[in-house]
Amino acid sequence: MGSLNMRNSFVERLQTLIQNSKFKPRTITELKEFLEIRNVKKERELIDALHYLCSEGMLIEHKKKYVVPDEFGFIKGEVVRSSNGYVFVKEIKTEKEYFVPPSHTKNAIVEDIVLIQVIEEPGQDSNKNAVAHVKAILKREKEFLVGTYVVEAGIVYVEVDTKHTKLKLKVLASEKAVEGHEVLLKTDEEGKWIVHDVLGHKDEPTTEILTLLYNFGIKSEFDQETLDEADNIPNEIPEHEYYMRRDLREDVIVTIDGADAKDLDDAVQLRINEQGNYLLGVHIADVSYYVEKDSYLDIEALERGTSVYLTNKVVPMLPQRLSNGICSLLPNVERLTLSCEMEIDNEGNVVSYEIFDSVIKTTARLTYDEVNLMIKGDQDTINKYGDIKDMLFQMSQLSKLIRQKRFQKGSVDFDAKEPKIIVDKDNVPVEIRIRERGDAEKLIEEFMLIANETVAKHFSEAKLPFVYRIHDLPSEAKVALVSGLVARLGYPELIVRNIEDPKEIQKMIEGVKGSTIDKTIQTLAIRMMSKAVYSEENIGHYGLAKEFYTHFTSPIRRYPDLIVHRLIREFFLEHNITKKTRDYWTRTLPKITEHTSRKEQKAAEAERELLEIKKAEYMKPFEGCEFEGVISNVTEYGFYVELENTVQGLVSVESLEDFTRFEEEGYMILGTKNTFTIGDKVLVELVRADKYSKKIDFKFLKKTGN
Repeated sequence: MGSLNMRNSFVERLQTLIQNSKFKPRTITELKEFLEIRNVKKERELIDALHYLCSEGMLIEHKKKYVVPDEFGFIKGEVVRSSNGYVFVKEIKTEKEYFVPPSHTKNAIVEDIVLIQVIEEPGQDSNKNAVAHVKAILKREKEFLVGTYVVEAGIVYVEVDTKHTKLKLKVLASEKAVEGHEVLLKTDEEGKWIVHDVLGHKDEPTTEILTLLYNFGIKSEFDQETLDEADNIPNEIPEHEYYMRRDLREDVIVTIDGADAKDLDDAVQLRINEQGNYLLGVHIADVSYYVEKDSYLDIEALERGTSVYLTNKVVPMLPQRLSNGICSLLPNVERLTLSCEMEIDNEGNVVSYEIFDSVIKTTARLTYDEVNLMIKGDQDTINKYGDIKDMLFQMSQLSKLIRQKRFQKGSVDFDAKEPKIIVDKDNVPVEIRIRERGDAEKLIEEFMLIANETVAKHFSEAKLPFVYRIHDLPSEAKVALVSGLVARLGYPELIVRNIEDPKEIQKMIEGVKGSTIDKTIQTLAIRMMSKAVYSEENIGHYGLAKEFYTHFTSPIRRYPDLIVHRLIREFFLEHNITKKTRDYWTRTLPKITEHTSRKEQKAAEAERELLEIKKAEYMKPFEGCEFEGVISNVTEYGFYVELENTVQGLVSVESLEDFTRFEEEGYMILGTKNTFTIGDKVLVELVRADKYSKKIDFKFLKKTGN
């Protein structure tokens, strides 16, 4: 995703032709003639524009002519799996999977965005995938493959073994690498895999993080141009900004975050007006003021899409000078912000609002723990923040009011346990803590939700191009499976009969709370839900039961929020609502929403994978020990047991030493000695915990309850 489309006049002209279905297949010579190009400079611009449009999948070179892919049956997709040379491509629009044989992959690897051509469709009764050939690699998400350097009988291999890629590649010996090293692979000009660099031995803690980042295509370092641009931003706020913005420096405004948070991008304030209504101010770091469109900082932030939070490391979307410095709403420091001030009545309705740019100076930097103590009545904490205690108690009242209103509409609350891995200085896990979600966390969550909703509604009513956060209905088949299971486990009254009403999902989750199947049903319910994504088209947010929703409140760590700020500035603060501006954003937003949705999902996968690695590493010393747990899932090959600390491991059917039968509909394994189903309490022994395979194996000892 580059900035060429703003610097090259041919991009816009060709895009307009494509969007209006007026682009005809042409050779480069025919295009030069059509566009009346008469000099070398313009010819170079045209070639750059064609390369850009091809990289975006809007054009493809086919039989020496540039054509629109859709018109020639080409399909845009993402490589999602790779094994022994075969790859599987998922169509981006429909999520249909295609099989690509080894001789037609063009060396595409997992996460590449490709154009494919369907060669063979399966029969109607076949479960096989359609066969396709890769015609072009539009975007290489990862420049390298990561694998373990192995020498067998004098022959050198690199074993690539990730969740989606399993390959054993024969390579030339490397002078830098020895057995057990994690190495970077790339293809040479002939398409052969070569060792590009060595990350370190697989047992070294630093290698583990580097391997993970490369595997998920997460860039950890900023290039020099981006850092230089960040360094050149002055610390001081220009004098004219104080006059152009609403000056809130004397207002009581606070940040409430985790104790270890450094990128503080939201602050809040609350007053009561003459009518007795709440005046809630949500003030967000004005990152768009510092990160200009098409700057090095902007291009880098778009490419990353989001900050990534690992156990003891943050890979920021923006350099630390901005994320932890100039943009962070530090206490008693003047900062530029975009504000959404809402008047909320005593029934939780937003009766009026304003969106404006401002300058603030936060009164205090509070932590969740402190605010939770204050709300519970801890006198020491109340005395420490005596000047703002009344505002915080009013905030607590308001957050409960709007939270109650949200749930009345059917918003679904997945109150699942969230683990936090504590590591020592060598990145070795020493403890698994469960993140607490107290009143303070819920307070900030509610204030951010209502601000996001208000901004989204404002844009929707203005009928302007925008980035929405959308969440589609869940799969009907998956809902039927989970609600059927809930009924079989003793709760027939909780069957979901109308998936269009999120209140029914909410009722099911609330109905099993406190039971042995509580956590499991929450997990299964999360899996059955659609993924929330960014989109330029609004369909509402099912899980939050909101007709309008966006992400406005975290521009330091999420690129879509930065774009939302940019749209606020362009359309409402600068009043630039020309047709040219609207057309530009109408063309640009679909690419941004697709890219940032994908980047968000990759970041979440990386964070989950590191959790799995660290959980296995943490459990390793406890091999041979006994634990009590609850059966959280049942499959044909065994059942999973979850411990109190959220660690999950498999009891395989082979280890049961019994004749068993799997009953899929009931999520049950039936044996001659025992029957196992979700929610059963069991005693198990830890047999194996392996961080490299990310697998934990238990041995069943006995049932301890149902």
